Amino acid sequence: MKKHSIHIFLLLMLIVFCTSCMNELPFKNANSKSKIIMNAFINSDSINHILYLNYTGKQSYTDVTDANVEVTVNDVVVAQGIVLPPEEDQVYYNGNQMKILIDYKFNPGDKVRIDAITDDGQHAWIEEIVPLPPLPIENIDTVRAYTRYGDNYYGELLRFDITIKDKPEEKNYYRLILERQSKNDFEIDEDDSYNHISSGITGYFKIYNHEDIVLTDGNPTLGGDEYDDKPKNIYSVFDDSRFSGTNHTLRVYKDIDYTSGENLLEYRCYVRLQSINKQTYRHYQYLNLMDSYAYDPMFSEPVIQESNVNGGTGMVCFSSETSVLMELPIRESNN
Repeated sequence: MKKHSIHIFLLLMLIVFCTSCMNELPFKNANSKSKIIMNAFINSDSINHILYLNYTGKQSYTDVTDANVEVTVNDVVVAQGIVLPPEEDQVYYNGNQMKILIDYKFNPGDKVRIDAITDDGQHAWIEEIVPLPPLPIENIDTVRAYTRYGDNYYGELLRFDITIKDKPEEKNYYRLILERQSKNDFEIDEDDSYNHISSGITGYFKIYNHEDIVLTDGNPTLGGDEYDDKPKNIYSVFDDSRFSGTNHTLRVYKDIDYTSGENLLEYRCYVRLQSINKQTYRHYQYLNLMDSYAYDPMFSEPVIQESNVNGGTGMVCFSSETSVLMELPIRESNN
């Protein structure tokens, strides 16, 4: 009988122990209020900037219908945002994403605050210091070279060897951009007379940076498969941890353009070196992962996105830069 009582006691203790471990965790209400999303890339060399506004949603962002945006620099209000009308293709592909024009030239070292208040009373804001520009680019050499790139292809590319110098005694973050600038002249026959018109083309060259030890974070390669499971440095961002306070020559490649060149008036490249802060650097690393084949939303672990927006979410990035304008060689097409 005594042994039976001990068994009953142990069973009761087990039931008490199990029930004491069962706690209901409150589920975050799926119908919680949406937050403002603020996104922008602001360069101190530009006078016009676009701020994008949306609301968070359950499955995708939703539209902001009306908002007031105020810009403060060094504690003085300097500009009001101007709501731009949506473009037709923007509405078709992206919904009515609100675009706010900020018509103001920021200077390196400025303390910038941008406040956005939507028609439902929500208030989000950012406050950042515009980075100081990098030291001037010291030298650029170019040469045509055969190398492996992309999906294990060998081909002739235009190689850039860009020598930069890091500012001493501080931590620095950078982004490299190769921007295309070209202008063509065309003749149009109207009533047996010829009118000359010029059209300009701007855009970014794709950068192959697989050989550089800094741009690959210490893992240079001879090129390889673009579809492998390792994220590429698509946005060519880097820090100074491997050349702090000294010089480094970045080695990158771009495709050689094949063109007739007959009507080409200008064909140039801006080699742009930007200074960014750590949070912007980490945001570009996030974009590198999201835009690569290494990330699969079905099977990869969630990735935390950087945000510098108070009262909402998103990233408003600031940069300052130094640049060199180069004339590019043109190869005649065989066609």
